[in-house]
Amino acid sequence: MRAAFVLAFLVLLAGCGSGSGTEDLQGLPRPQRLQQLKKLAAQNPGSKEVQQQLGDTALEEGDAKAALAAFEKTGDAKGAAVAKLWTDPAQFPTPQGSPQELYAAAMATQLAVDSPFSVRSNMLNQLNRAGRLFFDAGNLEAAGACVQRAKPIVAVLLQLPEPSLYAMHLAAEYDNLYGDMLFKNRHWGNAREFFQNNVMRFRSWDPPNEYTKGRLEEARRKVAECEKRMLP
Repeated sequence: MRAAFVLAFLVLLAGCGSGSGTEDLQGLPRPQRLQQLKKLAAQNPGSKEVQQQLGDTALEEGDAKAALAAFEKTGDAKGAAVAKLWTDPAQFPTPQGSPQELYAAAMATQLAVDSPFSVRSNMLNQLNRAGRLFFDAGNLEAAGACVQRAKPIVAVLLQLPEPSLYAMHLAAEYDNLYGDMLFKNRHWGNAREFFQNNVMRFRSWDPPNEYTKGRLEEARRKVAECEKRMLP
């Protein structure tokens, strides 16, 4: 009877140890949960449950590289397609509408501490586009309002451990707009700082592609324009 009890206990232990281990991660903040899921996925490469949760969490956090790798292992074509949107410049969305409509839509977005990347990036995309349209129309005050509202969103996106190319694109659009506004107001030194951000951003992107090469060339040209005007 004792032997039967020991055997039953061992079977129970084996059953408890066979879980994916993801249940204990649900209470963690998303960034920490993502890191733990990456470790679990490395330990259990054949677990589709772990891979799926990794993909879903990485997608929410904006880690396109991790999401795409996980979804390819689970066969989640829909999730993989979303992740690819953030890595392929040809698929980066351009918001449609008037600057007033875009600004209103962005301001109607309710951000929370744990708002996913998709919500934050969409809001920033709308503000960037509205600001550019306002700037091109000569409405610098409205463009400035867009820039100020977008500033904290950019800061959050750039804190991601592995920001996607789409996140870099949005940050670059913001820096370009702010730099152009400062340049127009003859603040050459300050404008140069924003354009230099894009030089650093795209010079170090690996692997480079036609999009990053074009952005780097544009940023270097704008830095040079600022420096030319800064000369005594």
